[in-house]
Order: sequence, then C-alpha cells, then structure tokens
Amino acid sequence: ALEIEHLGSTWVITGTSLERMVENINFDDYESRNYFDIQLTKSGLYKRLEDMGIQDGDTVDIYDLEFEYQK
Repeated sequence: ALEIEHLGSTWVITGTSLERMVENINFDDYESRNYFDIQLTKSGLYKRLEDMGIQDGDTVDIYDLEFEYQK
C-alpha cells in the first residue's frame, strides 16, 4: 500500500513496493524512467494524488527522488 503525506506543495509518497522499485530503476536511462512512470500510473498513484488535490508544479518526493508534477 502506498502512503501519501501532503506537506505544503510537496507530496511525500512511501511504500515497500515503491521503495524496491526506486532502488532498481536507472533514472539516467530514458526507458527506465518511462517504465517507472508507467508503473506509477498503473498503481493508481497519479489518480489518488489528483483526487487529493495535487496541482501542476507541485513536488512529488519518492524516497528522495523528487520531480515536478505535470498532468
């Protein structure tokens, strides 16, 4: 299960399966980053964040991997 904590404009996401995935992705490789993004979509994370009110430009923090949310 994914846990979501909203701190100002930052959304901190944690969860055991997510932690393992982050450890095994090569974020310097486009295909690996794309695979990670697809997995986040399939897991329903983006839908949950949207339901909770995430805005374009907010920061998503997944185990110190930070990126700007864009729908």
